[in-house]
Amino acid sequence: DLHLSLRRQRQMCIRDSDSMMALNTKSDWDVAAGDLIINEAGGKVTGVIPKFLCDIEVDHKGLTDIIMTNTMHERKNIMYEQASIFIALPGGIGTLEELMEVLTWKQLGQIKSKILIVNVDNYWENLFKLFDNLVYNEFMKKFNLSNYVEVRSVLDIEKEIKSI
Repeated sequence: DLHLSLRRQRQMCIRDSDSMMALNTKSDWDVAAGDLIINEAGGKVTGVIPKFLCDIEVDHKGLTDIIMTNTMHERKNIMYEQASIFIALPGGIGTLEELMEVLTWKQLGQIKSKILIVNVDNYWENLFKLFDNLVYNEFMKKFNLSNYVEVRSVLDIEKEIKSI
């Protein structure tokens, strides 16, 4: 599964939520995926969370380090500055909001990081239809569709990580 695959790739995870991961592929560390923490080989997992969310978010046991920020924007800036790749798993409105922001930053040239959208069981299919509709109605240029990569399996994710 995903956490074992990423462990083999020896990545560092900048953790932000259950469904959005920002990975720094230049590090020599292990990674977490979802709530599964892989640190048995001395790996590190860094959580990034604003202080006000600490009382309402699930405590992620096994984090090597946690970076507390004052705002969501500070949290995102840390992730955006340190990540080589973003992986959007099926998730809720927070995941969607963060994915849209990352895609916007990519469109504006503010980040170079690769963006993967994990489309398990066609979860994100309606989002892709919306993107096509934005292009059709000329609210988005077609070349922006290349700002992300749709992946459907752990093998696809591994391949994309290796290509960085």
